[in-house]
Amino acid sequence: MTMRRDWSALKARVSNRLSRHICTAPFRLRNKGPMVSFTFDDTPKSAAAVGVPILDAYHARATFYVAGGLVDKWSGHWDGISADQIVALHRQGHEIACHTFSHTRTTDLDAAALAAEIEDNRRYLLALDPSIRVENFAYPYGLGSVLRKAQLKKIFRSSRGIIRSVNSGVVDLQFPPRRPIDQSGYRPRRNRPPVR
Repeated sequence: MTMRRDWSALKARVSNRLSRHICTAPFRLRNKGPMVSFTFDDTPKSAAAVGVPILDAYHARATFYVAGGLVDKWSGHWDGISADQIVALHRQGHEIACHTFSHTRTTDLDAAALAAEIEDNRRYLLALDPSIRVENFAYPYGLGSVLRKAQLKKIFRSSRGIIRSVNSGVVDLQFPPRRPIDQSGYRPRRNRPPVR
């Protein structure tokens, strides 16, 4: 069992790394100024209770990537959002988007299993409110899958990971971003002389 778990972790890391470099849905950004997006993965209750009032103060909206199997459940770290909160977020103009239903990594799913997970999640969200449009996806745990990118491209406008970055020029809609920044948010210029 340990060997299988180790193999699964290695496969996930390799697939995630390859996903960053194999572009399946190139898109040229044409915005004239900077943009920022606010997203919440796995949707703990605090995302709605604490995050939304902060966004409201600035008339901003966010995308909430929901895994239906985590709704109203303790994750081991936080209480999951409730079904009523999801509906309220949607009606307030926030985007409700997709994870896998059980929050299983895409690297651990074959094509049929991923399709079933997405369909289960879509069915769950639409049962809450049929006007929810499930158009975008976030890879659970932020781990992209080189084998599933083409499959996800047929279903979603975008599929994203969790790499902090600045996007510019051409991005891959099925695993943006492509230009990571360091943890401080600073991205050094390539030709800058060393500091002495």
